[in-house]
Amino acid sequence: MQKAFFIVFLVAILSACAPAPSDAGKPVVYKAAQDEVQRAILEVAPNHPYNRDLAVLRLLSVRPGEVVYQLDNAQNVGSTFLFGRVVFRAVFTLYSAGGVTYVTGSGSYTDLIEFVFKELDKRFERVRQP
Repeated sequence: MQKAFFIVFLVAILSACAPAPSDAGKPVVYKAAQDEVQRAILEVAPNHPYNRDLAVLRLLSVRPGEVVYQLDNAQNVGSTFLFGRVVFRAVFTLYSAGGVTYVTGSGSYTDLIEFVFKELDKRFERVRQP
């Protein structure tokens, strides 16, 4: 039993240390206005499926060209006791040039970042980069 727990623990630690994909941090380009894309991020991000019993998704800041979300379990005493305080952030940075909008997602809340990009792909045409 202890060996099984140790192996699961080791796999979890090693997977957390895995390198980021080669395109991490590279902007995704959409054929749309910056304000439309930013509005879409604000609409779709709160729909990300996460365990609402254990954590709260908060919109930390909205500025032209930037949206910041944080997932935090501080409001849930039980999960804080079991897991400690867990905070994940997702920062979306946007800028426009030449009729397209560049969007970069960064931070530790990679599930939200991936979810938002999938939803943006449904709404806007993605411009492929060389």
